[in-house]
Amino acid sequence: METDVIRKQDSLDYHALGRPGKIGIQPTKSCLTPRDFRMAYLPGATFPAEAIAADERETFRYTSRGNLVGVFTDGSAVPGLGNVGPHAAKPMQEGMAILFKRLADIDVFDLELNPSEVDCFVATVQQLEPTFGAVNLKDIQAPHGLEIYDALRKTVAIPVFHENLYSTAVVASAALINALELVDKHMVDLRVIICGAGTVGIGCARLLRRLGVTAENCLM
Repeated sequence: METDVIRKQDSLDYHALGRPGKIGIQPTKSCLTPRDFRMAYLPGATFPAEAIAADERETFRYTSRGNLVGVFTDGSAVPGLGNVGPHAAKPMQEGMAILFKRLADIDVFDLELNPSEVDCFVATVQQLEPTFGAVNLKDIQAPHGLEIYDALRKTVAIPVFHENLYSTAVVASAALINALELVDKHMVDLRVIICGAGTVGIGCARLLRRLGVTAENCLM
């Protein structure tokens, strides 16, 4: 009988047995015959490359970029473990990739960085912008994660999300909206206390402010 308890050895076996890890890359076009190979690479790939060179927006038409998200971390705030570094962050990152694929059929490249400072992290993501249709930041300790997020939002042309900043905030705000409907109250009338001013707490505060909670009524 299947159990909800996740035991250590079961988890280690799940990740290690067969092909190690949880994600891989599969072709989306036929690649079996000599003609397929020539169509996929040379000379076939030169024609969409020419179209993209003439108009960069065509990259979303002729490549997988529009369905590819880069999930970045430095492993400094891994759930339940803390600052374990980029190598130990990879299982969590691959897990996020599976969720993207299973729930939304979105492909993910997980990138675990080992930057020396915030500016280095930001610059690395900026350099990789042409690869992705969007960027998702994850498990980066505060305040660095917020600094990276704000810097990228200002400097790249693709959507930038911060998983820790938004995920809890969206769920908490949805619950609050439903509760207010039940008691016939409004956001502007609330006094809100948020326990903790890390990335999650600040994410909740930012969204609640946008929904109408006043600054003077929001205590962190």
